[in-house]
Amino acid sequence: MPSLSLLVPVYNGAQFCEAFFANLEQLEQPFDEVLFVNDGSTDETDQILRQHGATVIQLEKNGGLSNARNVLMGAHQGDFFKFQDIDDPMPLDIVPNIKAALSENPPPRTIFFGDFDTYHFAAPPVRSQVSTETLEQDPMCYFIDNFVQLNAVVYPAEIAEIPFQTDLSLYEDKAHIIAAAASGYRFAHTPNLWGIWKIRANSTMTGRSWNDADTNLARMIETMPAPQTQAQAQALVHYAVYKAWLACWNMGRPQNPEAIEKALVDKISGHFPRLHLTQERWVFQALCNTLGLGTALRAKLAWAKLRPQTAKHQIQSR
Repeated sequence: MPSLSLLVPVYNGAQFCEAFFANLEQLEQPFDEVLFVNDGSTDETDQILRQHGATVIQLEKNGGLSNARNVLMGAHQGDFFKFQDIDDPMPLDIVPNIKAALSENPPPRTIFFGDFDTYHFAAPPVRSQVSTETLEQDPMCYFIDNFVQLNAVVYPAEIAEIPFQTDLSLYEDKAHIIAAAASGYRFAHTPNLWGIWKIRANSTMTGRSWNDADTNLARMIETMPAPQTQAQAQALVHYAVYKAWLACWNMGRPQNPEAIEKALVDKISGHFPRLHLTQERWVFQALCNTLGLGTALRAKLAWAKLRPQTAKHQIQSR
């Protein structure tokens, strides 16, 4: 049976450590290895981790989440591994569920993922939805168009050949899984609950700044593999418009949507000259001209009419 490591990057997570270790002790079956990176925390994180006898890689200064993940990918000993946010619990049957999916002889270069529940503040949990047909036909298109929370993903050790982008403070998980799909990795989905994602006022996710969201999104588009099909190109445009709208919603104003538009045009036009961006430009212009949510929301709905099959997606599904 392949060995399975749990990799936990932590930055100033002292307030979550006790609950995390309690959850870890309650698991029906232990991981073969649990490895932490303390990413230059300035609180009591390191002290608490060591009090629990954890194996910790100590980084002298905070290098960001992508760098912490890259350090962990290069240091663990497992055949497979999963990342885990320190402030999220794990399903108690997570290890036997994952190992059942891996089986005795998992296919080479295969990334596995399960379902995940998103708790958005006080709202009831929303279970992820997976279209296995789209996943099998065009994995890159699937991961451009859909969000998979990292707590629900299990990677083979060789994925370390594709590092997380350290120049991204947002969207780095999306960029990574798209790069894996473009590099020929296979994907296998299991309908069991593998991840729990709790978005709270004090969670590590909500502490990440939206100030540079548009710049990060433009950089992700600039550096990602070029779409190879029109479906992939359309999915990328839709995702970019959605994220530009979401950044506007979070910040109350657009930041730099022109940079996103330029990145899209540069990435797509040379490969798909017949893919017209007129409607998309209208949406970006609406974002540029508004300081309120109303116009941005109308722009989002206008785009949904252009692509009705994605209009049903909720914010949490992205």
